Amino acid sequence: MLAPADAMPPITTATKHDKGADAYADNNDDDDDTDGAVSLIQLYRFSTPLDVLALLIGTISAAAGGAVTSALAILLGRVMTRESHSRSASAPAD
Repeated sequence: MLAPADAMPPITTATKHDKGADAYADNNDDDDDTDGAVSLIQLYRFSTPLDVLALLIGTISAAAGGAVTSALAILLGRVMTRESHSRSASAPAD
């Protein structure tokens, strides 16, 4: 049988602003206003060469995908325009 809601303890999480938080006991600076912001160098300081390679491949692939999508839209627009002009030129005159 389930316990009543008032018998269950509330769920809490420790934040760096909690004075008694064990997770942040070593780093409890109240005057820092960055709210956990880190630089890119700090963000990737533990990355392996394989991680960097995967990031580079993903970035290049995303750029190529965007370029191909734009190029196909331009190409399809030109084909449709050319087809439209060729059909109107070969239409029988009334």
